[in-house]
Amino acid sequence: MQMQGLKSNHFSFPFVLKACSAMGDLEKGKEIHRDAMMAGMDDHTYVCNWLRAMYARCGGLTDARQVFDEMPERDVISWNSMIAGYSQNDRPKEALELFHGMLLGFRVGLDGANISPNAITFVYVLLACAHVGLVDVARQWFQAMRDDHSLEPSGEHYACMVDALGRAGLLDEAMTLINSMPFEPGADVWGSLLGACRIHKDVSLAERAAERVFMLDPLNEG
Repeated sequence: MQMQGLKSNHFSFPFVLKACSAMGDLEKGKEIHRDAMMAGMDDHTYVCNWLRAMYARCGGLTDARQVFDEMPERDVISWNSMIAGYSQNDRPKEALELFHGMLLGFRVGLDGANISPNAITFVYVLLACAHVGLVDVARQWFQAMRDDHSLEPSGEHYACMVDALGRAGLLDEAMTLINSMPFEPGADVWGSLLGACRIHKDVSLAERAAERVFMLDPLNEG
């Protein structure tokens, strides 16, 4: 494309960045970032979201945060992907700090309207809470989904809550939560419970959880 003298635009750059992410090629990703800057595309929200995602997935969280901070405009995808980057790279405290910034309408050097979190936001918030043992905070945000944001928890949210409770050794509460679910628990929920049973060596409950996982997802290697 470049050899034929065709200019890249805000549609082509994200696909190339996605390829860099899939390969984990940080250096190639930085090269594409430089190309985007030269093409004047580095301030486009869609391109910036993919730049930030590429850096986070390739382990360049500092670069990802710099792209995020310098974005002239951010949407909920921008916030979610940065929060997810921290959560998925074992930096849950930064994920929670950024989430609070999102709730406060925080902007670095800019004024802007508050962007409301969505269901995806809360998946990574609950995941971050689980990783740092903030069970009470996880309970708070799980409840706030309904009360403050009119969002009904999905199976992913329940799985994250079971993970948070399970890591803390609250297996009975985790089981109570599963039994209270308004829909049939999926393999991800039972898998979270099974992982907690492994940590706390509860063989009896593990057998029950494993039986459900085998039934719902028999090809699950985990």
